[in-house]
Amino acid sequence: MKKHTFYMPRLRGEKIILLVVFFVVILFFSTDFGLIDIQKTAIILAAGIDRTEDGLFSVTAQIAVPEASKSGGAAQAIAVSGSGETVARAFQEINTKTGWFPKLIFCDLIVLGETVTKNNVFDCLGYFLRNEQMSDNCLLAACEGSARDALSASSPTEDMTALALQKILATEAKESGNISTVNLKDFAIGYFSPHKSGYMPFLYLLSPEEGGAKSEENAQSGAGGQSAAGKGKAERGKALSAAAQGGKDPSSAPQKEEKIFYGACTAVFYDGKLRAVLGQEESFALNLAVGKVRQATLQVPLPDGTVYALTLTNVRAKTTAREENGLPRLQVRLKAVARISDCTTPKDIENIAATNTVRQRLRRGAETILSDALATAFETCRRENCDIFGVADRMRKYHTAFYNACKDTLLQRTAATFEVSVKDSH
Repeated sequence: MKKHTFYMPRLRGEKIILLVVFFVVILFFSTDFGLIDIQKTAIILAAGIDRTEDGLFSVTAQIAVPEASKSGGAAQAIAVSGSGETVARAFQEINTKTGWFPKLIFCDLIVLGETVTKNNVFDCLGYFLRNEQMSDNCLLAACEGSARDALSASSPTEDMTALALQKILATEAKESGNISTVNLKDFAIGYFSPHKSGYMPFLYLLSPEEGGAKSEENAQSGAGGQSAAGKGKAERGKALSAAAQGGKDPSSAPQKEEKIFYGACTAVFYDGKLRAVLGQEESFALNLAVGKVRQATLQVPLPDGTVYALTLTNVRAKTTAREENGLPRLQVRLKAVARISDCTTPKDIENIAATNTVRQRLRRGAETILSDALATAFETCRRENCDIFGVADRMRKYHTAFYNACKDTLLQRTAATFEVSVKDSH
């Protein structure tokens, strides 16, 4: 049988390759493949959403303004606001004010102000879900006061407030149990699930002078509280100040007051509305139970006034839901390995060297703190019908008939138990 093979003359093949290379070079130097020129594009790093008194959406975009390479200056960020009946219209107004086309491909943070969280937040988050440029991994956070004030504030840790917030809400903070980090995709999954529940970090704006005691006081104040430190308007960036102020000299504007962001609390949502804010202890325990924590630090006070800091590793949590005696039962089992990392009173060298040996009363104290915090978080969420432990999803999946029979009162009838086991490495 004769075998047929395809053969192309060498000269013809080289001509085809040269033509393809020539065509690609022409495209490269004659067009940018549909991309918008950098000088005409607003690179949005973060977006803040508020509502005006008229019910309009007020969108504040923090925009990175790149400096020319010859000047050698660092990139700056400015906060620009626009309003409209929809979020899309608000972004269009930003385009009208600045002449820049808003581009959301680099937007990694959305901050929701109090005026937005009082209503269904998916009135505005729907725009970002529909936007093909937007990443589903964009971080979400609610804040005390207005999102405009949060994004317009000056941070002592970063030149750009958006970058400072992203560091606070980054995955590393979640893996330490300090922040209830969530992205747009995961929050939307909770909203569109049968239990309609979700959570995100809740941010307080504090002045640098306010120490840890003030931070803890604000953390326990709950939703709806407004601290004086979180108020006040910040100066806009120099590039837009003249236009926004009708041509006034930007140098006459007041200097920005530096703010720090306290994000150890957790905002709990049901049906898209903010229902409660969990304090720092409850948020920490919740993160251990529902998150993936690599290493965390827990303070354990003793009756004699001594306070120990325990480093928790190998954190493992298992959550189950089942039907028992005609009632739904939630069981959360949390395990961790502890070692001593610090103490408020001086100890001898033998005690300091034995960091892996944790006395029983310390371990029992840690177990009590975590189990009580989990129970408090569950009861707080139960009152608001927020199913943050996913009872409904588990019952619907594994006990469908029972779930269908009592799904309207499932969470209120649930008996919850929280078992915490803390061991040392020995």
